[in-house]
Amino acid sequence: MSAFSVGQIRQKCSQNQKKKKIRRKRSFLLNVIREEVRALKADMDNTGMYVRYIPIAREEVIEFCKNPETLSGSEEFAEKIEKQIEYKDLISRKYKKARMTSDGVKKTYMNIYAHKLYMFVPQPGELKGQCYKTLIKSFIKDWTDSYVAERIVYCFKVIHKKTYSQCELIIFSRLPLEEELRKYQTYPNDYYWDPVKKRRASRNCEGAVLLHKKGDYILDKDGNKKEIVLHVEEHDTGLFFFREFDSFIQSMKQSLRRAIDHLGLSRHVSTVFSYITAKKGFSPASIGKVRLRNKLIRRINEEMYLLKGCYKSYADDFPELKRKYHSFIQSMNHHLYQMTGSVEGLAYNLTYYQRQESFKMQMSLLERGIEEQLAKLHNWMIDNLTDFTIEEKKILKNRTFL
Repeated sequence: MSAFSVGQIRQKCSQNQKKKKIRRKRSFLLNVIREEVRALKADMDNTGMYVRYIPIAREEVIEFCKNPETLSGSEEFAEKIEKQIEYKDLISRKYKKARMTSDGVKKTYMNIYAHKLYMFVPQPGELKGQCYKTLIKSFIKDWTDSYVAERIVYCFKVIHKKTYSQCELIIFSRLPLEEELRKYQTYPNDYYWDPVKKRRASRNCEGAVLLHKKGDYILDKDGNKKEIVLHVEEHDTGLFFFREFDSFIQSMKQSLRRAIDHLGLSRHVSTVFSYITAKKGFSPASIGKVRLRNKLIRRINEEMYLLKGCYKSYADDFPELKRKYHSFIQSMNHHLYQMTGSVEGLAYNLTYYQRQESFKMQMSLLERGIEEQLAKLHNWMIDNLTDFTIEEKKILKNRTFL
């Protein structure tokens, strides 16, 4: 007779089956996590950063903001977001026609209420005592400028997984007004009408009739001018206008990299290169471009703190370092202030009359060229300054430029 009863054998089999199910479930979850990380890493580049961008509609904005885990760096952000939605409701259009996209899929245009970013961020244990609000504010300040960063409306939440943390950030591209503004509503563009299909048409549409010119007052059903109350600026900041999508994403990755690098660190800023002053009569758009150039000058000045230290310590013993240092200073005095030029084979044009997205793309070319110059100078120092300690060389090798 068996040492185990029939009931004990069945119980043992049942336990083994449960263990197998648990192992299969764990294996499945691990594979899912690996696939998630693999997919996310595929979108990374040499910055080591992951940033994904999508425009979002009204419903998603409201659902996101209702989430109790949603945070913001600005005060009374819920009320500010409500004003942003109100303005977009006022100017939104009704899209019905499905159009063929470049990837062969038929889609209907949507009204973009906000812009959403998915970003890898440090996990809680890596924050060095800082909070995510500080990191996100630092990212926005680096990607835009101090003036925009202080006023722009945004909210975010951080989702923690086993192997990484991801931030979902929503940004509204119109700045809030300090005081409400009352004005008569006007047509933002020429308004053409198709009398056959009884709908709005484009200027090139056959038989289209121009009903209203740009700037004409919008009338209500009684024929009176339509008055509106504004709580946000009518003009978009242009943060999410871009000519080349890859350059647009790259600029955000670099800003996120710098925000993470600067987290919890007090950066020493030298004043080797003076800042550009906006001339009297500059338009707000031109002043914004001056701010972008000054951001680059500030980052170069930060790098100069290390370079000046090395120069003072080693220039007497290494004449080649003195020559390279002064050559770099001379190069920066040219490229940081000239409107056009070429650095490391990358030609740039920083004239102020061009559109914001075009100017940003030209700035990215200048940054890339300067970054290559800095990398060459740092690599020469690592290879030739023999008095460097192993630890100092490690810091220079792992240094992120600009």
